[in-house]
Amino acid sequence: MKAKLDGGADFATIAKKYSEDPGSASNGGLYENASVAQWVPAFKEAAETQPINKIGEPVETEYGYHVIKVESRNEPTFDKLKDNEKAALKNKLAGESIQNFTENDLAKLDLKINLPKVPATQEKSGATSGAGSTTTPGATTNGTGNTNAGTAKDGATNEGK
Repeated sequence: MKAKLDGGADFATIAKKYSEDPGSASNGGLYENASVAQWVPAFKEAAETQPINKIGEPVETEYGYHVIKVESRNEPTFDKLKDNEKAALKNKLAGESIQNFTENDLAKLDLKINLPKVPATQEKSGATSGAGSTTTPGATTNGTGNTNAGTAKDGATNEGK
């Protein structure tokens, strides 16, 4: 197919004759005003990057091989996008911003960590649970930062909550 197209054959005629794509074969291979968001990644990338009005190299996807000719690209305005497309675009841009910051700016920051030092008596007496919390020698913590000190004097109990 690609050789015939490179030789000057009409794209629509070739697509109608040879395409097995149920979404476009009867339409001469045309996906008019279709949203690329629904396409598989390899097909989408080719459609977004291929030069206009050029027959591209075959693209392999899980559906087979595709020969693509991009006739035009219509970039919709943000207000015309569906809610899920807006969310996907926002997530993509946020991810790119975070990656850019991590790769380019994070190392340049002058970060200072000013956490309080642990008193010497605490270092010797046992564990701590969370910033600034302490435990009583021989006590246990319940995983929520609360201390269970066991039985208090006179038979009363301390729940630590």
